[in-house]
Amino acid sequence: MLKLIQNPVLILTVIGIIGLLIRIYYFPYEIPLTHDA
Repeated sequence: MLKLIQNPVLILTVIGIIGLLIRIYYFPYEIPLTHDA
């Protein structure tokens, strides 16, 4: 676990992927991507 803490790029990448998956999972499909911002 200490090796993961010493590699912030890997941690940020994993957090970003998890956040993106959660966002895609909860994103309503009726809204077009242009209204995403």
